[in-house]
Amino acid sequence: MVNTTVSHAYASATANYTITITDISTSLTITGLVVLERNPLASIQLPTGDDNFGCTPVQFRFINSSTQVSSNTVFTWDFGDGSPIETYNASNLGDTVLHTYLPGIGVLSCELNVTLTATNFCGASTASFFPLRVWDLDEARVTPSATLLCYPDTIVQCTSSTIRNCFPEGDQSQRYERWNFGNYWGLGRDSIIEWRPWNPPIINPPPIAYPGIEIYTVTLQDSSFCGIDDVSLSIQITDAPTAIITSTKDKICEGESVTFINRSIGGANGFRWNYDLGSGFENGNGGNKTRTYNTTGNYTIRLVARINGVQGCFDTADVDLFVLPSPNADFTFDKNNECDSMDVSFTNSSTGTISTYNWTFGNGNSFNGQSPPKQFYP
Repeated sequence: MVNTTVSHAYASATANYTITITDISTSLTITGLVVLERNPLASIQLPTGDDNFGCTPVQFRFINSSTQVSSNTVFTWDFGDGSPIETYNASNLGDTVLHTYLPGIGVLSCELNVTLTATNFCGASTASFFPLRVWDLDEARVTPSATLLCYPDTIVQCTSSTIRNCFPEGDQSQRYERWNFGNYWGLGRDSIIEWRPWNPPIINPPPIAYPGIEIYTVTLQDSSFCGIDDVSLSIQITDAPTAIITSTKDKICEGESVTFINRSIGGANGFRWNYDLGSGFENGNGGNKTRTYNTTGNYTIRLVARINGVQGCFDTADVDLFVLPSPNADFTFDKNNECDSMDVSFTNSSTGTISTYNWTFGNGNSFNGQSPPKQFYP
């Protein structure tokens, strides 16, 4: 085969052409591809009448209105919300692509940029649709000065800390809030601040002085273009605790154990114990405690009952314990042998704290007391 250059003029149109060369002598056929195309021009449109804003979950429609598209063109769609990029072939031209934006996107960005990229052998181009306004519900939040108070401290200041999604990006309609403070009046019914605009200015409710010991429910409702979101929390006014401690014994001997009984009342949820053993206060639960005292002396055991999380809401009680020396029984006698019979005198030489004495003499006699009488042994 002789190398030959063949020229051919193609029409000015975007198309793919298959070239076939056949060797007549051998019937060998070779095929090739000629691609005629231009750099694509990406373009996005919304269908007539469609809005470019909406509240999640919301579905938008996008029309691929690109031009200079060949059969080799590849389209990629980036919807601006972090979802996976979608890829289509040339048949996507003129199609309507649907995409749903889910709640939570407003936290990232409320004005999104949708991007379409068209690519072929000649190059690539990008088109954007901006702004696409995707709005969320507000996130109603309340910050109270306290959620647990110890009577007679009953004043709570509630502050709206609502996250108002997308407000700077145009979601400025229906910005109202409504407060419910529970049985604030103490009359078995709710106390409510009805719907009012929050901006301008942002007006927090006045401090609330609750009437007594109870659990109150505070609810804030926030209204925006996308609807109403609400949040509730509990405010508990509790009675101050009363610490009460007793012991199973007020006097023991060294080396003995004693149990301290927690009889506190008033809803305490935290306790601290001091056993007067040199280690200071220890955190503990509300149960009874048993301790062993090995050293003679006078001890003061203290119990603190408190409401955790409330400053100054505690009470202290104590009980005294007297640890006495352990008894040591001992005695002497004046004789230990005689002929026929004998009289023996016994002397009590016991030490320590002793309250009773019980004597047994081995001759059938016994005696209760410190100084026994002389004993006769026949």
